[in-house]
Amino acid sequence: MSDLLRSSDQLYSQEGKALKDIVRHGVEFYKSLSSSQESSIVKHASGYMPGVDSFLDKFIGHYNSNEDFKQSLLVNLMKAYVAKVEGVDNPHYGSKVLNFFMALAASQDKKAIEYISRDLCGVSLRWMKILMVARRGPAFINLTTEKMIESIVSQINRIWIGCDSPSMMVAFTVGVDATCLVPQLQVCGSHGAIVGGAAPHHFLSIESMDNLQLKEFIQECKDGNHGELAAEVKVAIPSFQELAHRNCLYVCLLGIPQSINAKNNFGSTVIEACKASTRRQKMWLFLTRPQMV
Repeated sequence: MSDLLRSSDQLYSQEGKALKDIVRHGVEFYKSLSSSQESSIVKHASGYMPGVDSFLDKFIGHYNSNEDFKQSLLVNLMKAYVAKVEGVDNPHYGSKVLNFFMALAASQDKKAIEYISRDLCGVSLRWMKILMVARRGPAFINLTTEKMIESIVSQINRIWIGCDSPSMMVAFTVGVDATCLVPQLQVCGSHGAIVGGAAPHHFLSIESMDNLQLKEFIQECKDGNHGELAAEVKVAIPSFQELAHRNCLYVCLLGIPQSINAKNNFGSTVIEACKASTRRQKMWLFLTRPQMV
């Protein structure tokens, strides 16, 4: 065929020239298949893996050589997607995938959650709600001083792990401010309490009540027999300084529902908890006192 293609067109009639063009196109198509097959073979740890295009070649190269890429959220989402496509009904999701869908569920946008979960073959909204309830910690409006200290200690430990320096001095400040609420009562089933009242009636336990007692108790709360409704919530937020990449800068330490501009010992309680946490490890620096609101 090569000799035919190299020969002069003057040697052939119109039919011969047409046949020569057909042969030329066939040879070019064969060569394109051959070069495509060579470029779609990429080296893998276990030998050679066939690819489909240059994207797959580059993807496998990054996957094998870049650990950050290998552990990224997108790659973990792809692993979960492939597992579902392979017929695994309940695959083992990585922490990054679960955190992604839990953050999405926390947005309360049901349509967005269902759309993304469907396209990525991800976790259902119902299962996310179950996981969020199971992982939920104590209510931040009902924390003891020891729980606040544990929260700060836990955050500092994560910072040390992220910086790979357990002796590093960690500095933090605390800001205190209040934001308005819609005055209403709510039953918090996950913590077994009625919330929405102003302190000190902001967390009323209902764990030992049956349905009839609960109904009567809720009516008493509506009638104002257990204090007034909260109009704002005061919150303390520690802010940590000079953190490594991917470490959280803030943590919600404590909150208290109250009436507008109510005076209480909230600020001093937070300060004492911060001081106690710094004394416990003797490695941290508490920079400033918060401005009392």
